[in-house]
This record gives sequence, structure tokens and C-alpha cells, in this order.
Amino acid sequence: MPMTKPKMLCVDDEPEILNFLEAAFIPIGYEVIKLENGEEALTKLKEEKIDLVISDPGLGNSYQYCICPRNYPKGGA
Repeated sequence: MPMTKPKMLCVDDEPEILNFLEAAFIPIGYEVIKLENGEEALTKLKEEKIDLVISDPGLGNSYQYCICPRNYPKGGA
């Protein structure tokens, strides 16, 4: 049975940072999903199981403060 890669969600409005994170995490086995806003991130979290989220706290709308409590209320996946 083939192993699936852990999924990482990167959320930032700066493409350079998203590309850096992708370049850093793909070689160590992650599938990297890059998004540029919080609304897209919340939608993606509803659609897929995500193992790791890295988010820019300066994106605004305070969406990042609801990602983990909303999607992982007991603190883990």
C-alpha cells in the first residue's frame, strides 16, 4: 500500500514566502498547498485533511485564530 504524503497548508499574501516554504518542505516529504488568503484556507480545511498549517498572522480579518479551534477542537487531528 503506497504511503500518502502529509499535507501542509501555507497561507500568505506574499508569493515569495509561499515559494520558500514549498521549496523547504517538499524535499522532506510534504505535499504543499499554497493559498493567498484566509477565506480560501478555511474552505480548503473543510474539504481536506491537513496535517500542518503555516499562516501569516498579518493577513487580517483574524481568520488564523479560528483555524485550529474550528477544525481541531481537541487540539489534534
